[in-house]
Amino acid sequence: MNANKRRCLSPADSSAVYESCFPRKKSRKIFGRVLRMTGSQVSQSQSSETGAVSTGQSPPAAYFRHQPSLSIQMVNIDKHISHWQSGAEEDFEVADQLIRSGKIRHGLFFLHLTLEKILKAHVCRNSGDIAPRLHNLARLAELSEITFRQEHADFLAEMNPLNIEGRYPEIWGPVPSREEADMLLQKTGGIFGWLKNQL
Repeated sequence: MNANKRRCLSPADSSAVYESCFPRKKSRKIFGRVLRMTGSQVSQSQSSETGAVSTGQSPPAAYFRHQPSLSIQMVNIDKHISHWQSGAEEDFEVADQLIRSGKIRHGLFFLHLTLEKILKAHVCRNSGDIAPRLHNLARLAELSEITFRQEHADFLAEMNPLNIEGRYPEIWGPVPSREEADMLLQKTGGIFGWLKNQL
């Protein structure tokens, strides 16, 4: 017989070694799952995007040593607040220019953007997190937890439809007059300045 040939253990011998190395039932169970893992299963797990084991079996510890470590990225709230505030300032200037040039509907849409963005700056400051993807001024005002005077709350509700009309032309209503647009521009500027001073 070839001396280099490995002697295979009988089922009884394998069971004895198995139980002597892992006397506790829980340890034997875990080790058994690892033994049933094949090299192809581990390779398949490594190539998946999620890194999960497709067979439902627990991989050996060596598998996890080759996985990339996860890094937690912190949100820079000050940067988000500055982004929304500067965007609101720019949109207010654009709204003024559009209304002065007679593009009333476009100007009113940018007035809505002005209020939306300055409110999102407050939402970031209040929550310590990024602002939600919302356009509803009333909802953003609620999330900001700012105490608004009733006249301000009513004005935000009045400006809310301008977001929809600016995006969906099939539901356009009558275009406000230049005098009405100037009044909305002035009111928006007042609330915008008030909100900006509180940041």
